[in-house]
Amino acid sequence: MLAHSAPYLPFSPEVHPASLYKINTCFLTFFPPPTHTQVNRQQKLDIKEMSLLRGKLEACFGIRLAATQHHEIFSGRPHHVSNMAPTKIKNCALHGGDFGQKGALLNWDYIHDGAHKVAKEIVENIDDVNLSITFKVIEGDLTKEYKELKIVVKATPKSDNTSLIHWTLDYEKLNEDIAEPFSFMEFLVHLSKDIDVHHTKK
Repeated sequence: MLAHSAPYLPFSPEVHPASLYKINTCFLTFFPPPTHTQVNRQQKLDIKEMSLLRGKLEACFGIRLAATQHHEIFSGRPHHVSNMAPTKIKNCALHGGDFGQKGALLNWDYIHDGAHKVAKEIVENIDDVNLSITFKVIEGDLTKEYKELKIVVKATPKSDNTSLIHWTLDYEKLNEDIAEPFSFMEFLVHLSKDIDVHHTKK
């Protein structure tokens, strides 16, 4: 079982330094547990390769927007995000299901690293109690680098009616030459902060 962590990502000054990023390689469990002779050299190589390709990235930071409001934007009306963060999100179209419902298919047009990109996602879960949403990327630019990518955003209310936002990227790279998705995580952090500014600047 392998695990490693990365230090703070050198963000621009607008991002709070408490935004923490870490990578955890995958944890592989055999059922039933193998004997020594059952784990041959090829299996060991496969485990090592999976550990290098799979990872988890997390960021946690505070915003002034209420947790319920941040959650409701991403869960129920993601098609409004382009009005709140127009420099990052150009459009969010519904390609199946219903907004605010598990199983909805969303097609995002966005600007990342100076380029226009697209992503098709399925809403895997909406937890209105814990204010958490899980998206799975199934098509688009991100699939050129990642075999699997799940995005989880969770909002936790604070006593002063502000909130703590927690983004998680759970991914598997296509090969070892692919970089960890630090840049995309920074994009998500700034997206939440743009939405926060849009609602609290008045």
